[in-house]
Parts: sequence; C-alpha cells; structure tokens
Amino acid sequence: MNRITTRLKRYGCLLLCLCLLMPLLQGTAAAVQDSSVVRVAWYPDSAYNITCENGERSGYGYEYQQSVAAYTGWTYHYIEANWPDSLNMLQKGEIDLMAGVSYAEGRAQTMLFSDLPMGEEKYYLYANLATADISVSDLTTLNGKRIGMLSESIPTTQFCEWEARHGLHTEHVTITSSEDAAAKIASREIDGFISVESPQWQEYSLSAITSFGSSDIYFVISKSRPDLKEALDNAMRCITHDKPFYQDDLYQRYLSAQSVEILSTEERDWLRQHGAIRIGFLNHDTGISTFDIQTGDVAGVLTEYVVYATNCLGDNALHFDLHGFDTQLEQLQALQNDEIDLIFHTSQNPSAAEENGLALSNTVLSFSQAALTTKNHFNELEPNTAAIPGNDFSLKQYLSYNYPKWTILEYPSANDAIKAMRTGSADCYVTRAGQLPRYMKDKKLYRVFLTQPSKTSFAVRQGDTVLLSILNKTLKTIPSSLLTGALAMYDSAPEKVTVAYFVKDNLTTASAVFILLSLLLFGLFRKARQSAKQA
Repeated sequence: MNRITTRLKRYGCLLLCLCLLMPLLQGTAAAVQDSSVVRVAWYPDSAYNITCENGERSGYGYEYQQSVAAYTGWTYHYIEANWPDSLNMLQKGEIDLMAGVSYAEGRAQTMLFSDLPMGEEKYYLYANLATADISVSDLTTLNGKRIGMLSESIPTTQFCEWEARHGLHTEHVTITSSEDAAAKIASREIDGFISVESPQWQEYSLSAITSFGSSDIYFVISKSRPDLKEALDNAMRCITHDKPFYQDDLYQRYLSAQSVEILSTEERDWLRQHGAIRIGFLNHDTGISTFDIQTGDVAGVLTEYVVYATNCLGDNALHFDLHGFDTQLEQLQALQNDEIDLIFHTSQNPSAAEENGLALSNTVLSFSQAALTTKNHFNELEPNTAAIPGNDFSLKQYLSYNYPKWTILEYPSANDAIKAMRTGSADCYVTRAGQLPRYMKDKKLYRVFLTQPSKTSFAVRQGDTVLLSILNKTLKTIPSSLLTGALAMYDSAPEKVTVAYFVKDNLTTASAVFILLSLLLFGLFRKARQSAKQA
C-alpha cells in the first residue's frame, strides 16, 4: 500500500511539473516559430523607404531588405516612425532592423552593424543658382552665405571639416528635415543647405554646388536580437557574390540625382565669343540622322537632342549649326580642320579616340547590336570574323573595343559585307538590333543579339575642355531614356516600300500577276488584230 501511495505521489508530481512547464514550452515554441518575423523600421524617405499613392513600397532600403529576405526567409513587420524615433526604438529593442545608417563610434555602443556596408551615400551642398549669388566655379562666393544643416549629424561634421580645409566661412542655420530645408529655401531664409544626394531636389530647381564628403551606410540590428546578425551578414555576402553590381544599380535608381545645370562664367564667355556650336552628322545614318534632299530637313535622334538641348541650361540658350557628311572619314577631317566643333556620334573607344586626337563626352545613348549569320550555332566568345562596311568607323571601334578576338573584314558597302557573310567569307554581319526587321523574312539567316551594348558619345578635339563641359551638362539634364527611346521610335517607323522592293519581297505573287496581265494583254491584242482585218 505504501509503495502504491509513493508511486501515485511521484506520478502526481511529474504530472504537476508537466502542467507547469507546458505554458513555458508553448511560449518557447512560439518564439521559435516567430523568429523569422523581423520588425523593420519604416521611416519616410524619398530614396530609402518610398510609399506610393497606391500603398506600394519601394526604395533603396526596401529593395535591399527584400533581397536579404530571399536568402534568410525572413518576414518583415514594418513599424512606421520618423528617423530619430526609429533609431531610438531600435536602441530600446522595439525595432529589430533598420537600413541606411552611417557608422559612428557612439552608435556602435548601442547597436550592431552589419559586417558589409549596404552602399555609400554622398553629401552635397545644394542651392538655387537662379536666386543665390553663388558660383559653381568660385567657391569663395559661399563666404557669408546662410547654409542649412541638421544638428549633430555626420554630413554636418564633414561639411565643417571641408569648410575649414578650403578656408571658407558660412553662417550655419539649423534645419529639422528635408521639408524644412525646402521651405526655408523658398522663403529666402537660407541660401543653401547640405543633404544626401537625392533626385527629389530637382523638383525644387536646386543644383548640387559641390560634393564635400561621403560615408558607408549599413544595416543596424538591435542588441536584443543578436541572432539576426549572422544570417544578415551571410545574406549580404551572397548578394555581393551573386550580384556584384547590385548596389550600383540601386544607387543609380534611387540616389543618383539629375541636378539643374548652370553654365559657369568661363562657359558663357566661350559661347558668347564662339557663337553657334557646329555639329557634324552623317547624311544617311538611319534613326540617328537622315538628310532629306527634297525638304532640306534632318530627321532622327540628332534633331531630338538639338530641340531638347537648346533650352536645357536655364536662361543660357544654346544655338546649333548642323553640317552633313557622307562618310565618317569626312567628318573626322572636318573636325581636325576646325570646320565643325563636334561629331555626332562615335563609339566609346578610348584607344581609338586617343589615336585620332579626340576627347569623348559622356554617353549620349546606348543600343543593342546583333549579328546576322548563316550558322545555326554562333558563339560571340569565339574568335569570329565580322564583315562590315569599310566606311563605318563607329562600328569598327565598337567591335575592336568589345570583341578584341574578332577579325574585322572591311568591304566597300553594306551589300558587299552582307554578301560576304552569305557566301561564308565571314561568320557574321553586325548591325543595330533596331534594323533587324528588314531581314526577318529571310529564312536562311539567323539573328543573334550581342551581349555588349553599343555606347556612343560626342567627339570633340582633344583640348576643347570648355565645349566638352557644356556638352556633358546638356547630357546630364536629358532624361536617360529620351534619346534611346527616340532611336527605337525611328527604327520602328514604317519604311517607304518601292516597286523594286515589293517585287523582290513578293516574287511569286508578282510573277503570277505579270503572267496574267501578259495573257490578258495578248488576248486583247489578238482581238484587236482580228477586228482590224475584218474592217
């Protein structure tokens, strides 16, 4: 009886212990189950955390966080607050993860930084050059100007150091946010302010005067969630390995700004003394520049650039004078003889530019190239032979720069180059991808898009630095898709179909129509002769 009683007591104690431990076990299981849920700071920002009108999220920080989640399996719970409150909540353990934080020794004491930076932010001094008496080329004009800045921020610290190095003295005015800075600029309370590079300032007609510093930005983790750090670091290493230029793409999409460009005093003097900028172009460069003999007009991307660039630099209107040439060699000779100021356009090949005494501008536009070939297997990494027209200087530059293993065969004309490709004398004929539709019906040809895009630039004489600066400023103001989109539009425009082209393209139908017409005319002719005899 005593043994039974003792066993009952033991089983009772065990059961009681299990009942007491059950809530704890359930809590532990719930904690394990919820460990993949990460509380993320969502502070309003025009670059890192963007909320569209329809509620859709985007931004530098948001996209990077989604890439991290693809490797970690995390699910995010967004907590909305402004920047200072978000940082404070992370330090208190109310938020687990925050993006876009610069490193500082004081911060490192209260939060965990990712091993790798998630990018770099650049700091600029912004001002409205139309109203503020500030010159981009003369920094001493900043002396005495009222500059807005956040108190106790990393950009403010770097600006003060930059100011001291250059011997400048400005009046520092405290601002509380980007909106406060824009309002103070509008009310003339400040002449300029310092900020992270951002495309939002273009909307306020503000220009970047100068860059005075930069710093790496990181993900930061609350010290209450150290379990997240290893997974985060591993994910960022994988992203860096799998997508080496991922940060550059995000920077260009969300941080790179198109500022309002203003001509310097030297550039305005050059234009005043020089007059219209003389542009050399090809008369028969389809999609780029085509000269109409009957009307005397030029159509193509060239005209789109001239229309936009004329008034893109504020009150300083540009004037252009167009000169057409039949070959690129004629263009080059005219440039060297000072008959024109620039060539529109040439391939970006620094070595060829140096050999010909040219200086290249920033990218004007880029487009895809394609190889036409009779081979059912074409590998661009192999040492192929490419047939090209001998007068296509830009195409030769493109191939020699991007495909140095290829052998370039030059022919008198495009038709001769295509014939060489068809007969097997060359492996391929290279043309702009937009020109492919004219070859679509030829079943004997294969069309292969090349992986290296063709990037083109303006070419000026080596040493024409002022003109090159003016051209680059026009290119900075032009939306990146404008000229590329215009090229696609001109390439897709319907071509005029001649009788010869129609007969060649519809040989069977044309032959049948010709035979029927011949028989009909022959019958009418016989009847006419018979009628004449009877008469």
